[in-house]
Amino acid sequence: MLQLITIQLGQYFIGFDLKKVVKVIASQSIIEISEKPDFVLGLLDFYGEVIAVIDMHKRLNINTTHQIELTDKFVLIETEKRKIAFKADDVLDVKIFETEQVVNSQIVFAGARFISLVKSDEKIIYVYDTEAILSSNELIDIEQLTQKYNSTNAV
Repeated sequence: MLQLITIQLGQYFIGFDLKKVVKVIASQSIIEISEKPDFVLGLLDFYGEVIAVIDMHKRLNINTTHQIELTDKFVLIETEKRKIAFKADDVLDVKIFETEQVVNSQIVFAGARFISLVKSDEKIIYVYDTEAILSSNELIDIEQLTQKYNSTNAV
């Protein structure tokens, strides 16, 4: 059995293991950073913790606008190393899938490995491994970005 939170990115449907989700929050202003990786929109202050906001459109090479809209959502995910916020066009629902509905895969799509596919209500959900959606170099870039921000904005 697999519990997923499903999000929409343009015409695509992405799933994350519900156990990794910290919270879903409404779109809000983020801290603009001038020198940042292309896939990072900026930083989010989440109760005093600085979290990088990842533009999933850019990260997965989905050709849609990546401006932050009032209707967007941020999905906060807990990885082994840190919390990361993924911008989603919409958060659809939480669903439970039986094992026979899940097709295991190790395919790389747009530079990120997804671990399985699920067919639900005539749509395909790409289930991504939250530990592998960003490369180790990208995680290092994010760590350096947040450390730099914290050191220049310390009280």
